[in-house]
Amino acid sequence: MTQEFVRQRIFIPNGEGWELELTRRVCPDTFQENKRPVLMLPGLGNNNIIFKFPNEQQSWVATLARSGLEVWTANLRGQGASRFLGRRKNLRIRIKDLAITDLGMILEYITYNSSTTHAQIDVIGASLGGVMTYVHTVLHRDNHIGSIVSVGSPFRWEECHPLVALAMSQPRLVGMVPLKGSRSLLKHTFPFLQKFPGIIKPYIQPHFIAGDEPEDLLPAVDDTNSYLAIQMAKWINAKDLIVEGVNITTGMQNVTNPLFCVTGNNDGIVPPPTSLAAIAASGSPVKDVLWVGDEKTPFGHTDPMIHKEAPQRVFQPITQWLQGQP
Repeated sequence: MTQEFVRQRIFIPNGEGWELELTRRVCPDTFQENKRPVLMLPGLGNNNIIFKFPNEQQSWVATLARSGLEVWTANLRGQGASRFLGRRKNLRIRIKDLAITDLGMILEYITYNSSTTHAQIDVIGASLGGVMTYVHTVLHRDNHIGSIVSVGSPFRWEECHPLVALAMSQPRLVGMVPLKGSRSLLKHTFPFLQKFPGIIKPYIQPHFIAGDEPEDLLPAVDDTNSYLAIQMAKWINAKDLIVEGVNITTGMQNVTNPLFCVTGNNDGIVPPPTSLAAIAASGSPVKDVLWVGDEKTPFGHTDPMIHKEAPQRVFQPITQWLQGQP
């Protein structure tokens, strides 16, 4: 029998001209109010649609909700349906805007509007979504975050794919590259990439995408803000991320939230040494790692969210880990 979900979509003003999209899902048949709510944050160039891929019933969101958790998926500024109400064009989006202002506003909203009995929220961050969580906990010691799950999230750039390093070697030039039309570009190049999968295997395994058609993933693709891309380039070159004058690597030693890092064995965008650097830096007494993929079934950067085997290899282990935290 198919379990039904209660879905609620909200737009939250962030005080800086944006309305941030936030969606809440629960499964009334299994909901447990004594469990912490979960917030899911998408990465760079993605929006929260990726968490309900390939469909509402088979997605990561569905796995979490069926386990009894209240699940929230967010789009920060520049992502998905979040919208800017002003007139300015070429808006600059900074890491601190996302991690401090936007994430802070969303966490506060969930704290006061959750149907659970908890004041803390577990956060699952995919790629840059995990980075926002790290930055928030380092800069805001008094926060609403419970456990942290990062999926392919860079922390300190201990290792970088040569092509990524080359592309990001000149931050000023990165900012000059047009980053519009990403969804259309992917749509037209995907048939070619499927014929030569080795080109994008560090990012995705095109033959192992869940769903009937890989093109179903296109709505989850967003354009990347040019100014945000410049900051990413500077971070890769410096290795350590500095936000508001604070070194996030050294600041992480004061963060004691339970931490679960998920890394794909074939992730060429954020290699394992770069994502697992958070484990070494964290001051938490609870630090666990989930390695995903093997020689027969490699997992690239985005595969933990969309691979045909993601439900049993990623979704279920994360759900069990969250359920096991006090």
